[in-house]
Amino acid sequence: MEKIAGQKIRTPAKPADNAVAGMLRDRKAAILDKDGVIVDISGLLHENMRRGFAFASSKGLACGKFNYSKETTYGLRGLSADYNGGILPIMALIAVSRFSASRENTAGLSADEILSGIISGKEGARKLGNMISKHTSQEDAATARLIYMWDSGSFFSSAGAAGYVQPIEGSREAILQLLDQHSGKVSILTNTPTRAAAERDLLTVFSRRELEQIHIIGGETVPAPKPSPLGAIALMERMRVSPEETYMVGDTPVDITTARNAKMASVGVLSGMGTREVLAHENPDVIADSLASFVSLLRGI
Repeated sequence: MEKIAGQKIRTPAKPADNAVAGMLRDRKAAILDKDGVIVDISGLLHENMRRGFAFASSKGLACGKFNYSKETTYGLRGLSADYNGGILPIMALIAVSRFSASRENTAGLSADEILSGIISGKEGARKLGNMISKHTSQEDAATARLIYMWDSGSFFSSAGAAGYVQPIEGSREAILQLLDQHSGKVSILTNTPTRAAAERDLLTVFSRRELEQIHIIGGETVPAPKPSPLGAIALMERMRVSPEETYMVGDTPVDITTARNAKMASVGVLSGMGTREVLAHENPDVIADSLASFVSLLRGI
């Protein structure tokens, strides 16, 4: 599903995607990203960021009001690899909040409306970069680092965060089909901060017994975070397959770059952060609406 201005519209698979998916049918193994492919963490990211801004405000720091929707906060992360983590998305939220309250906002749009328009249009990363340069300072960067460090070690990794994680429709059934198709050679590679948090999220989709069938590398068990290929290489070694026998499924440019760095085929899905335009810029081998729709293509359904 392609996201436009906080909404989603159905985009049918293109003939080229159908053809390449068929070519991947004989691959022996799959490596999957977690967030945006198997689980929807948009609610978690939104609540985490809201709490982070509230924390900074309680310390008297001028970070602006956090008046953003779940959809725009999530869509911001998929704008480019640079916005998928670290302090840049926080700086963007501060900058847009400042712009919305300034005289430059002649249309009187809310911060959420402004950000939604930026991330759904062309050259969104460039426009946000200009806004960050104009409306934030070194002091704001220090505030963003504080928010980032706070959210990395508190709510995001807590057991209570599971209440903000939702399974993506059809992901469980799709993975069970992949396990059957690839004789159990299905893995998950995630940049989630801790292995415990990764398992917490995945247990919203699978039973513990089902999860034990899947190789997982995440958090402290990642040799180096994506887009480094080291995690993917470690998973291929565990599954005893080569890059030519494997493909990776992800929802962001980071995932597509990881696959390329590991010399694997890549599949971009539109069920997470990245739009078709953003993913297409990274030239994945296939773009599908979701993991479930890709598995249908893979199985020739």
